[in-house]
Amino acid sequence: MKPFVVRPSMILKHDDCPAAYDFQYEQGITTEAASVNLPFGTAVHSGATGWIEADALGKHFDPVDAFKAEWKKALDTEILTFPSDKDPEDYEKIGVQLTESFPEAWKHTNLQVLIDPQGQPVVERRLQSRIAPGIILSGTPDVLATNEDFDVVVPDIKTPAQASLPFFCFCL
Repeated sequence: MKPFVVRPSMILKHDDCPAAYDFQYEQGITTEAASVNLPFGTAVHSGATGWIEADALGKHFDPVDAFKAEWKKALDTEILTFPSDKDPEDYEKIGVQLTESFPEAWKHTNLQVLIDPQGQPVVERRLQSRIAPGIILSGTPDVLATNEDFDVVVPDIKTPAQASLPFFCFCL
């Protein structure tokens, strides 16, 4: 029998609204228009994680260029809804500021990206764990790293509306 794979997004959707979970994950029904928040966060995330990975390999990567490319793709291919006080240009300015400042912010954390046995940084890697017979928990953490005490940490790169407590997540 094929195992049931559970992802954190599925759990959160079900906790928020079981009917929305059913529509999205069981019936495959989604809305045509989407909030700008997810594509914007994805575009910023692309710049940040791309930079982390390249930096760990000693390569050059421009997080602003990556953000702009992903943001343009979202604007060109998705129907997005925006809040009344912001437009696509406002989001681009914010995204540029965030991705421009990300490398320095990351360096201040003193985190070191874990490198796998093949010499690759552990960035956006699908990880799975059997949590019960026939049930697999599956997720893709942004990055696995070590802190100054050599503890493994899993920083979560977010673009929240409000600042979070430092022990909760690493926020841009």
